[in-house]
Amino acid sequence: MYIRRDKNQKREVKVTKKGLIDSAKFVKKYMNDNNISNLDDYINTREGNRKVAVEHYLKNKIDSSFLVYLLGRGMMLTDMDRGEMPYIQTNFRKLKFNLEDIKDFLKKMEMKLWVKNMKVVEKF
Repeated sequence: MYIRRDKNQKREVKVTKKGLIDSAKFVKKYMNDNNISNLDDYINTREGNRKVAVEHYLKNKIDSSFLVYLLGRGMMLTDMDRGEMPYIQTNFRKLKFNLEDIKDFLKKMEMKLWVKNMKVVEKF
């Protein structure tokens, strides 16, 4: 049972890494196209009444794990935003746990992603 659980956990983390990479590339391209200089500005950017990151999540441009990563970086959601993302509400702890398992990967991603003028297609 322990081995099966460990394999399932590793499988989920792989999916999380791929989703994070694809989401990070999309966000980097969006930031470059819209003259957003850093991640904090992206987190606080709004489109109408909704944060851009929430809009991108709802349109499947960014992964649920990436949104939880942004929440961990200080993004605040309104009650309306939370209501539109039941998957995040239900699975927040599981997603957060998966991110905790790949802290080193997240640090590497942060260093590569948020450096100004980096190519979007660079490998992580």
